[in-house]
Amino acid sequence: MSENRLTRIYEYLKEAQLSLGVCALMAVTNALDRSGAGMMVYANSPLSEQAIRALPSALPTPVTTGNLPVDIAIQAAETFVTAEVARRTSSAKQLLGGAVAAQVLSCSVDAAVERTGWLNAAERMQPDVGFSAISAAWLTKFFLDRAERAKTPLRKGLWRLGMAAYAGTITLGYYFMDRASGGKLDLTSHASGIAVGVAMHALGKQPDNHAYTSEPTNSIGNGV
Repeated sequence: MSENRLTRIYEYLKEAQLSLGVCALMAVTNALDRSGAGMMVYANSPLSEQAIRALPSALPTPVTTGNLPVDIAIQAAETFVTAEVARRTSSAKQLLGGAVAAQVLSCSVDAAVERTGWLNAAERMQPDVGFSAISAAWLTKFFLDRAERAKTPLRKGLWRLGMAAYAGTITLGYYFMDRASGGKLDLTSHASGIAVGVAMHALGKQPDNHAYTSEPTNSIGNGV
């Protein structure tokens, strides 16, 4: 009995290695650079810095409690859950490709927004960092994939309703709740992530596209 349990745990850990790897990288980088200053991108950073730090800026942990270990634990838990949900309909290659695309696009869009004059002086000094655009891309694809696979019109409608509620919350919802403290950048970066998620879903539907497939590489969660 215990051997079977250990085997199941081992198999799960093998399948969850992407989720665990991302969380471990996040924990290590935040422990080495407690302030995140070496990776953070600010809205008013020079374009060269924004380009260099576009990908590393996904790793700094947002200040939630002010206690670094607790903040890392909270962010790692959220990231792990997001990745574990997303991999139910996506391969590791899709998730990694989508992560890079979402982070680069969101940083590019935010850099462009900063140069339009839409942000005020305080907003231009806010950090433009985090994993949220990647999460938005992953979860958007998950919702759309599940809606596509649903067996009945009711289930399709429920998944699409969930997608609409999620997208509205992380874009317009965050914008109106936090307008003066990052709401505008939340709107633009999360919308970028959603756009990438839609593209990932569309690419995954192409029958002759072997790099993007709607079927996950793991053995868990293939059903609707």
